[in-house]
Amino acid sequence: MLENYGFRTVVFAIFSFAMSIAYAVMQGYVAIKNLSVWYGALATYYVVLAFVKGGLLNSKRSAKKRAKKGQDYTKNMINVYGLTGIGLFVLTVALSSTIWNMVSRANTFSYPGFTIFASAAYAFYKISMAIYNFVKVRRFDDLTVRAIRNVNLSDALVSILALQTALLDQFGNGNQNNWIFNLITGIAVSAIIIAVAIIMFIQSRKMLKKLKREEVNARERV
Repeated sequence: MLENYGFRTVVFAIFSFAMSIAYAVMQGYVAIKNLSVWYGALATYYVVLAFVKGGLLNSKRSAKKRAKKGQDYTKNMINVYGLTGIGLFVLTVALSSTIWNMVSRANTFSYPGFTIFASAAYAFYKISMAIYNFVKVRRFDDLTVRAIRNVNLSDALVSILALQTALLDQFGNGNQNNWIFNLITGIAVSAIIIAVAIIMFIQSRKMLKKLKREEVNARERV
């Protein structure tokens, strides 16, 4: 855990996946109980997030099994990396529903009492670590680690959006223009996640083409 960065990343990803499942179940329960479109949108977001994280972890395990049967592990993981990019795009679609509810229905995230300050501290820690790890993993060849960190960055950006809505709701003195700030931040967050998704997909296509060229050159040398 302390010495292997890649192993540590995967372990924390498993924990994060479990938390996403828990959030999805909780928000889904509240949505059904209160017939709430807002909580239904939140539940949908966390379900998609859980699918992206869980699919990534399961694909890595499956790729290792297929590698033992002679399949190309690197090629499989490149495909998984590209599919994770597509998953982030789908996540943005789910997020847009949440943003629409914030803007059109004036719904916000809320934290009771002084817990908002603890939530703020955690959100800033989360985004700081996500940005740090996003930059750090560029030196790693392990595509699983890189994909996990990209997903974590996307999740951390949404946490900042959630915090902003809560802060404006609690300390905005009822300003009717708060929805504008939430819309701007929501669009910015969505744009960044889409950009990451597109970059991941393009990188995966380039890596596959490079791998194919190397295979062709290897056959020609033989």
